[in-house]
Amino acid sequence: MADDTSRPAELQDSQVDEALAALPGWERSGVMLVRHIPVPRDSRDALEEGIRNVVNDESRIQMQVVDDEVFTISLGNGPNRLKPEDLETAARIDTVLSGSGTDRGTT
Repeated sequence: MADDTSRPAELQDSQVDEALAALPGWERSGVMLVRHIPVPRDSRDALEEGIRNVVNDESRIQMQVVDDEVFTISLGNGPNRLKPEDLETAARIDTVLSGSGTDRGTT
């Protein structure tokens, strides 16, 4: 049986920097990953639902509208370092943004 304890609980800065190279549009803001997306007002609810469908831990994500034009997604939880799961969540969110995410039929 595989042992998940070998996986680092928190990422080092160099690991985050390396991973961000494969996540265009995401940036680091302190100990958070952030992505800003222009989204028409009538598409925001569907986008938020799609993102919630691929997030495993909602305590590590924040979504907000900035200046009534830009949807901002933040991953992490403040004072703690980023975890591997945050990078995996960012990649899953990217599948939603590209339109290739899976619809779980929650609406």
